[in-house]
Amino acid sequence: MNLISLFCSVDLLIYSELILVYIFISLIRQDFRSDISHRLFIIITLILSVVNLLEGVTWILNGTTLTYGRSLLLLTNNLLIACNSLSAVIWVAYADYKIFNDLSHLKKHLKWYLVPFYITLILLFINWFTGIVFTIDSENIYARGIGLYFIVLMTYGMITFLYFRTRNFKQQINGKIMESIFLFMLIPIIAGVLQMFIYGILIIWPSFIFATLIAYIQIERDTFLRDPLTGLPSREQLEERFSYLSGNKYSFTIIMCDLNDFKIINDQYGHHEGDQALVTTANLLHHASSNHDNVYRFGGDEFIILLESNRKTVILDTISRIKQTFLDFNKRNNKPYSLSASFGYSIFDATTPGTLEDLIREADQQMYVNKNRLKNGKPDHFEKTSSELI
Repeated sequence: MNLISLFCSVDLLIYSELILVYIFISLIRQDFRSDISHRLFIIITLILSVVNLLEGVTWILNGTTLTYGRSLLLLTNNLLIACNSLSAVIWVAYADYKIFNDLSHLKKHLKWYLVPFYITLILLFINWFTGIVFTIDSENIYARGIGLYFIVLMTYGMITFLYFRTRNFKQQINGKIMESIFLFMLIPIIAGVLQMFIYGILIIWPSFIFATLIAYIQIERDTFLRDPLTGLPSREQLEERFSYLSGNKYSFTIIMCDLNDFKIINDQYGHHEGDQALVTTANLLHHASSNHDNVYRFGGDEFIILLESNRKTVILDTISRIKQTFLDFNKRNNKPYSLSASFGYSIFDATTPGTLEDLIREADQQMYVNKNRLKNGKPDHFEKTSSELI
């Protein structure tokens, strides 16, 4: 095989590898290495890079006359199939974390996500004695076995299961994440079917890499847009989420949260302590909110909680839970100041839609009414029962 024909055989794999190198360099240059999803995406990129290289090596070695050609083919094909299964597991774990944003949830389900990988390893071990997954004949020609089709179906089945499971939570998921999960599933499945029935074309792993590039652009971009101080989603991401929910005719609520006496903290204790107060507030709001709700840094000392509900009892319970979280923090806090906040809310009704600016304006006005009541020594409106809520 001359160099020109060799390049023509694996040129798509080479271009795919260059895309992965670009994604990997971009990822490691970003200062989000402590983020779980960011680290998982780096692992996905590395595994896909290894798989892509192995795919090219197995293609080049197929039919080789090298002395150790058979051994190399056995080794590289075993590694390729194992890494293939592992890459699907890591992707599903990544998607799980992006959907539910809960590390404990991921750890709970990871053992189930790993089952197809463990089965793949068992089949590869059995393959040494039976050839159930693949065989290498006397001329060093690779041939698929029935076990390989089972592994592929099992891997795609896991991805498909995640997709349909995701649909049950589509109201809580950013539209771009939903689109990316769908594309990641659809594109490689189409390529995999084509490669299964048209032996000799190398498109399945380039298709995975193309889908990974889509995920990088559409999903990980959200990480880069987060507020650099608090790590919360930014106003731009709030606008994207609003567009998705309102476009799909969902009703929801935004709660405006404004820190009380933040200027005093800044003036008396310095801007560094003020920044720490904002970070602490972000963490308290995040922990006090449910997994289905989102907390955004709106600007300055203002935060917005987007509730996936328009029920007033849920709104009241959320505000009450946040206020209690502040009180609990202040009891164990050794800072020379206490943290508290004023709240206002606005409901988006899908039957009579408005703009995000309208919602923010209404919530902001209610929040300032409550802030002034607190300054005058009066309880805010949320101290009342739900039937008395304004």
